[in-house]
Amino acid sequence: MRQEAPFDRGIVAFDGDLNGVDHKTFFGNPKDDNMVLENFTHQLMLEHDFSNNWSTKIGLAYKTGDFKGTGAEVKPFVNVTTDSLMLRSRYKDFESDDISLQADVKNVSTIKGLKNTLLFGMETYRYELDFALYNLNNTVRMDNIRGNPTYTTLATGKGNIIRDENQVQRGMAFFAQDELALSDSWRLLVGLRYDKIDTQLEEYKKGITYSQNDYALSPRIGLTYLINPNWSWYATSGKSFRPNSGLDKNGNTFEAEEGISLETGLKFESDNKDLGASLALYRIDKENVLTGSDPSGVYSIAAGEVRSQGIEFDISGKLNSHIKINANYTYTDTEVTKDTGGAVDWSTGKVVNLEGKALSNVPKHSGALLLMWEDDLSNNSSYGIGSNVIYVGKREGNYINSFKLPDYTTVGLLSYWQVNKSLKLKFNVNNIFDKEYIASSYDRSWAVPGSPRRFTLSMNYKF
Repeated sequence: MRQEAPFDRGIVAFDGDLNGVDHKTFFGNPKDDNMVLENFTHQLMLEHDFSNNWSTKIGLAYKTGDFKGTGAEVKPFVNVTTDSLMLRSRYKDFESDDISLQADVKNVSTIKGLKNTLLFGMETYRYELDFALYNLNNTVRMDNIRGNPTYTTLATGKGNIIRDENQVQRGMAFFAQDELALSDSWRLLVGLRYDKIDTQLEEYKKGITYSQNDYALSPRIGLTYLINPNWSWYATSGKSFRPNSGLDKNGNTFEAEEGISLETGLKFESDNKDLGASLALYRIDKENVLTGSDPSGVYSIAAGEVRSQGIEFDISGKLNSHIKINANYTYTDTEVTKDTGGAVDWSTGKVVNLEGKALSNVPKHSGALLLMWEDDLSNNSSYGIGSNVIYVGKREGNYINSFKLPDYTTVGLLSYWQVNKSLKLKFNVNNIFDKEYIASSYDRSWAVPGSPRRFTLSMNYKF
């Protein structure tokens, strides 16, 4: 995969107003070359059945990545109130090398007439990242940002290196899981995973070398009750673990991110299996979650403990022989439940207590609805035409909750023509009314506009 595109942080909120500038305004240097991203991915998977009861699966993946280029940007945490502003330039040079292996063995057997599925296996990987970041201040002056912007280049070059490091992470995991039918109605799932991760990082600029070892034992349990052939109830809980990489601005390492999840809900499936639905209640508690709190946009802090809880509902399938539906709604309530300190409102310089703050860019209310009309044509062909509506509610625009991103709704059109069993053509129009909205933000000076109206024509052919 190869991608070339200008480096673009989005737009700024002019004096706090996200509609104060044209959403198409480019807050960068038009003279900069494109950022170039290249990924080469190689995958090999082998599946083998030893018998009707025993099977194995082995997967090997190797991926290399390269991301380089220069891009100009507004400094984060800047309150733009004038028609002129200065940009800085950043040169980035990232190179990564990632190899992983996963293998598991599965046994499906019958115990006293009840089905039992046993799975156990291992994973191992090695990931290396070379990271270099250069900074050069006051390289471009933008004038008339609310009208027809002009760009004046004041300086060129890479500038000073502000971060230069090499990180190597090695991981090993072993897991086992058993899914057992306790009766015709009850199903029990239990699992256990052990992770061992070693991280070595050398920060050349600061002259820091450190190694960190993380270990975790993560259990998982789930219970399902088949109420009748159409309805089932389930409850599940598990522990998550993910190491945090990098250093804070003082050169300190981060403890691993750990969490506990609880979920319960109902699932429905029609007699002909054409329609399905689910309703879920969930709660996730995590600690040592990283969040950005740095005017240079380089370093992070650990937000202490955060909680996410809510309700999810979805329904998908066919209402009849012609109408297909896919709908979902999510209510999400997020909160920082414990603050470890270190968060700063860089527009005022004041320390902010994050406890009670919501996570940024997470709406409380979101949902989507897709309706399609499908019918057959002659010569074993068929077609479908429909529309979708996507809603994203208000959400916090940064980690200190000093401003909100407004809600938005977009409408799209979808269609396909199944020419025959092998060939399928699709034509879609996303955001058909060309709605302007903010998809996400890091702060007021880094707000990313949503995609404008987009036409997509695609073809699939199956041999």
